Amino acid sequence: KDMDGSFVERAGAFTIVSANCKAMDSRSCTFQSHWNAYMCPADLNLDLLTFEAMDMNRARSDFQQVMLASHSSDVFSSYYNRLSSQLDTRMIQGYNSILRLARYPAMVQKGRHYNVSYSITTPRMGRFALYDDTDSIGIIVTIQFTSSQVIEVSVYGQVVAQNEVMVSLTDPHGSNYYKVDTRELSFVLKGTGSLVYKSLDSILATAVLNMSLEDFDATRKEEFINNMSSSLSIPSNRTRVVSVMAGSVIVDFA
Repeated sequence: KDMDGSFVERAGAFTIVSANCKAMDSRSCTFQSHWNAYMCPADLNLDLLTFEAMDMNRARSDFQQVMLASHSSDVFSSYYNRLSSQLDTRMIQGYNSILRLARYPAMVQKGRHYNVSYSITTPRMGRFALYDDTDSIGIIVTIQFTSSQVIEVSVYGQVVAQNEVMVSLTDPHGSNYYKVDTRELSFVLKGTGSLVYKSLDSILATAVLNMSLEDFDATRKEEFINNMSSSLSIPSNRTRVVSVMAGSVIVDFA
């Protein structure tokens, strides 16, 4: 970022963006052919997103790719980037390990919604972070799992309770929502520390209750958790309701 225009002898600050114009809304930028890059306003709110798998097999010998796409129907705001895993630099008995770490950097524009799709099975545990250290604006990230999960999200080692509705950009860092029917985890990421998600070992079950959806309020929800925990002889803090649907009342719990 040129803060005063001295780099190209022009007035005003600006940002140099690579020729990957889909990373931002290019309508406010000018392509510089001799740079093979774009000259964009300094207030474009670009940031570096880094994320990595934290599973035991995060270092693999096969080639891993991740697709990062913006959640937008506007052709000027759409974004699609294919990322490759990084080569590990460790040595094993004097030879390169020839392993690839499931770690990915990408440029993003804050204030937008991104989908992360893995070419292999989605990691059961992962870490996400933005480089910027401000909490004013961030992004929403959505990850889809191949099977139903019970997900725990933490920031600075503290578990963040799941929202009962979809998160928004105005929510605080770490706010998260898991949509059971599509197996999608969405969370708010801002530059105030890394976020870690973890898939918990669990058993998912479904119960049908003879009552209306309106009657299944917070009190009934707590009673249901206590009753199921008592019946299964497990602590109530290890039982959670992950979704509630009408018809009578269908409760998915784990």
